Amino acid sequence: MGGVISIGESEEDVWLVAGWAYRGVLDHLREAVKGQADLEQAIGKAEIFQALSFDRLEPGIADRLARALLCIIDEIVAGMRQVQVDGRILDETRQTQFREAAAELRPVIVRWAGPPPPG
Repeated sequence: MGGVISIGESEEDVWLVAGWAYRGVLDHLREAVKGQADLEQAIGKAEIFQALSFDRLEPGIADRLARALLCIIDEIVAGMRQVQVDGRILDETRQTQFREAAAELRPVIVRWAGPPPPG
């Protein structure tokens, strides 16, 4: 089963990816927002429904999640974060696919939140 992250209804506003990559992104996102109960709750719902729809979240939550997600995406693309399944780091082919998928997600989130601040 795949997962979806979206900011709207149009095709360019939707990122649809394999379930393992979706869970990998959400795992990293959860780690980044640890201790922020409202964001953790939104991520928990996204796991249950296999969808994170920014346009359906409260604006403050959506904006904070988007900012955190942009940082995570940049770290994934840079190879600083790896994807794991059941605690096992996947092979380099999957890591490459994970980085490529994250790179495809980035413009979707930038359309929502704007580019991250430099530095």
